[in-house]
Amino acid sequence: MATLSDFSLIQTYVTKYQKDYKLPKPEKAFLYLCLDLIFNLQEDEIEESLTDGGLDRGIDSIYIDTSLEPAKIHIFNFKYAKKYEKVKNNFPSSEIDKILNTVRQILDKDKNLKNETNPKLYGKIQYIWNLFDTQTPNFTIYLCSNLEKNLIESEQKRFEKEIGKYITFDIKYHNINDFVKLLTEKGRKKINGKIKLIDTNYFEKIDGNVRALIANVDAEELLRLVTNNEEIIPDVFNDNIRLFLKYRSRINRNIKETALLEDNYKFFYFNNGITLVCDKFSHEQMRAPIVELTNIQIVNGGQTIHALWDAYKEKKDIAKKINLLIRIYETSGEELPQNIAEYTNSQNPVKNRDIRANDYIQKKLEKELLANGYFYERKKGFYRDKPKERRLDSEKIGQILMAFYNDMPGDAKNKKRLIFEDRFDEVFNENLESENVLLAYRLYERIEKAKQSYYSKLLKTNDDEQIEKESFILYASYYLLYVMKKLALAKEIKIDISSFTKMWKLYEEARNLIRKFIEEEKNSTVVYSHGTFFKGNKLKNQIDVYFKTSSTGSSS
Repeated sequence: MATLSDFSLIQTYVTKYQKDYKLPKPEKAFLYLCLDLIFNLQEDEIEESLTDGGLDRGIDSIYIDTSLEPAKIHIFNFKYAKKYEKVKNNFPSSEIDKILNTVRQILDKDKNLKNETNPKLYGKIQYIWNLFDTQTPNFTIYLCSNLEKNLIESEQKRFEKEIGKYITFDIKYHNINDFVKLLTEKGRKKINGKIKLIDTNYFEKIDGNVRALIANVDAEELLRLVTNNEEIIPDVFNDNIRLFLKYRSRINRNIKETALLEDNYKFFYFNNGITLVCDKFSHEQMRAPIVELTNIQIVNGGQTIHALWDAYKEKKDIAKKINLLIRIYETSGEELPQNIAEYTNSQNPVKNRDIRANDYIQKKLEKELLANGYFYERKKGFYRDKPKERRLDSEKIGQILMAFYNDMPGDAKNKKRLIFEDRFDEVFNENLESENVLLAYRLYERIEKAKQSYYSKLLKTNDDEQIEKESFILYASYYLLYVMKKLALAKEIKIDISSFTKMWKLYEEARNLIRKFIEEEKNSTVVYSHGTFFKGNKLKNQIDVYFKTSSTGSSS
């Protein structure tokens, strides 16, 4: 049952999003909030997904994820109640038939949709049709609201029966209770892993809904559990990066010194051990069993782990000689002090954004950018209390750097997961300085502002044909950034923060050049859509060939 405090929590975030993103209505801010909570999308990704407005056919947003095979199409309808008194209502059934009719026409490839939908929605529909040429995408329809109830039972059954006719379709409902949960757990990460116990030195106890396992483990096993072979996983300690600053103490130094002693086998007797809480643990009754752990959180022993890790980095063989006590508590049915969100396996760790947040270059950038008046968020929302216009999200910066300096505008837009995985050392390399970041960021920021201004003026023309033609601007930000750099190099403009003004003057030329490539593509293909064209690397190849064969790089 939704309470006034639940409504107030959602409303507070909606107000914040409306202010941060300068949105005209709270309804649109709620849409931003939902897409951020469900998919963790960036601002430009949210904006690109929007289809609401006149002739939206009950579809407010379509987010297409082509990083999966087959592609996943996410279709949204949003409803936002401004007053608490209306929260008790059901999701309006009037939206069902609109969505059903649109889905049917999409699957029938009904060309009448061009005249029955707005240009942004039709552009998404065209892209979906193109996907069907090579695969069968999966679809999920989302009904999202800050209401307490979903559809009334009879209408929900009817809706699910009709959508159930399509085997690749699914339906998800998100109401106020779901969003409150997402908000309160946002940013938390689940860490799972395995740890091997020593011989038969373990004891298990069960009391009600709590199980306890007290055992003896090697320090090497413990460190493997909580590290990714490069750094300690911060999320195993309540997702608190600042935790690392707390252990520069005499106690920590003493623990480390003990670990480095010749007779460090005595470590067990000098140390209180580790206390670990998890959702679930399991093991076989045998000698030296391997215990599987779900949703790990170290609640006591952080100093010990950090000191052992520091000692291990100096002298790796010490960890095999040290063993210590570990207490493992399974608290099924109870809420942990702080859950940690999204799965990571300590046996085969994912080098994602959260783990990379403690990388030296990330920390260096944070300090450098702070000196320039910017708050670099190594973790999402790390400086959420600071002005939005001065906050730089590390994922967004990674996308910008990937497009601008690493010559990968397509991957920056469509494969951002690579930033903190395979491409991390290329994107955030040792030569990267704050000025490099600020040049690319400020150009991108200008590109985004120009996009919003241009598209707003375009919509006021009410010329659907012109809107469809020029709406490529919604997809082109990373390519514009890339082309502006190529033009600057061709004109022998130094790629430096001091050249920002000169480089920005290349914006119109870059836009005209991309428009030229689009017209060439339209003339050479039967079915064209902006979404498809900007997804692959064909455009980048055209750009590269153009600058290779052109002596000036000018689109004249």
